[in-house]
Amino acid sequence: MNKIIHYKLFYLTTTIIVLSLLLIGCPKKPTEPTPTIECPEGYHLCDSDADTLTCCPDEIPVTMTQTHVNWPGLANTPWPMFMHDPQHTGRSQYSGPALGEVEWAFPLDPFLTEVFTNPVIDPNGNLILSTRHDQRNEGKLFSITPDGVINWKIDFGGGMDSSPLISSDNHIYVCHSDFGWNTTFLVKLDLAGNIIWKQEFDFIRRYKDAGNLSPNISIDGKTIYICGFDSTLTAVNSNGNIEWRFQANSPTKGAPSISPDGQSIYFISRENELFSIDNSGNKNWSIKFSATYEVGNSCYPVIDSDGNLYFYLNGVIRSISPDGYIRWEDPNTFFYQEYLNGCSIGPNGGIYVTADRYISVYNYDGTLRWSRSNYRNQTKFTIDKDGNSYIGLRNYTTDDNINLYSYTPSGQERYSGIEGKFTIASQGCISSDNFLYIGSDDDITAAFFKIR
Repeated sequence: MNKIIHYKLFYLTTTIIVLSLLLIGCPKKPTEPTPTIECPEGYHLCDSDADTLTCCPDEIPVTMTQTHVNWPGLANTPWPMFMHDPQHTGRSQYSGPALGEVEWAFPLDPFLTEVFTNPVIDPNGNLILSTRHDQRNEGKLFSITPDGVINWKIDFGGGMDSSPLISSDNHIYVCHSDFGWNTTFLVKLDLAGNIIWKQEFDFIRRYKDAGNLSPNISIDGKTIYICGFDSTLTAVNSNGNIEWRFQANSPTKGAPSISPDGQSIYFISRENELFSIDNSGNKNWSIKFSATYEVGNSCYPVIDSDGNLYFYLNGVIRSISPDGYIRWEDPNTFFYQEYLNGCSIGPNGGIYVTADRYISVYNYDGTLRWSRSNYRNQTKFTIDKDGNSYIGLRNYTTDDNINLYSYTPSGQERYSGIEGKFTIASQGCISSDNFLYIGSDDDITAAFFKIR
């Protein structure tokens, strides 16, 4: 019996030793290599909340003079489209008003008519503007002379959250929604207000995305681009036919922007992803950022004359190179986008930001130049060739009506207020004779203003 037990113990011991040797001798599971990327010359690896490794430039100047980007497909007027140009700089080639006084106030239709979108200027100097009436769900398109006289008016019905765009062949493109806000129409008109064609899309209009459906145009003027809440970037030719549609992973946020060379189209989805698409509808690259804050809390990209992008997303202001590298970001900010907010670019490369409770200006290298707080529902900055800025502001504490303010490049107030209580709700446009045209959404005295 003892002999049997001895053999069993010997067998068990031997088995344990053999298994141990086998385990020791087995190769360990290889460790996954740490991913690396090669940064181009002048860039280095840096931290970011993007889902890919990031390269940042070694040095960026504080200022950078911006040049006007020639765009043959766009009408050669002082302000032909939403945010002035396909890069959405919000910057004029002319000086703005020096006094901040009302030249005239044009009364719009009955109360609750609103001008939320950016008015534009046609080749004859007329103002083309979209209006809407929330209670009656009426969207209208106006043509108004520089003297404040109506040339024509079209009642489209439904929503009107699109600024017009004027092409170099003297046509107007604008979007409007149906009465149920479930279908969007892209409309082409001549300068006399005659409809040439109307293209129907199954986009869903979003109330708090003023300007979200504003079209952009290719450098040759043959293609119109629009982003919709159905998660697509859509290209439409000048005959109203769809050329291609790029499907994103979630609804798009804001109007598409186009690179200065006309080769790349940029937009942001509500899943915090920035897309770069070529003009054939193929993806160049995309960057997805973390979603610490509310999904969709972002503004459309604006682009400088070197092709660098600026936007805030997930509360953080960022700059991205044309190749998708992060140039700089300020993680200490939390910009919450309201429906009138966005970014603009000044003549020396300053980035002008409006967000809930804040207006801020950053230098070209991402350092803060100046900032103000306790404002809300402010419009986007309009910037003149001298770097002076114009904006509608509402005091967050007193809840006074939004009114017109102008600041120097260093942030000193030039003037403020329009006589009377008006609620400035649209970004302004600047004419070649230095006037600012801007709209309001005041409940009783809604008007369109010419400011000298």
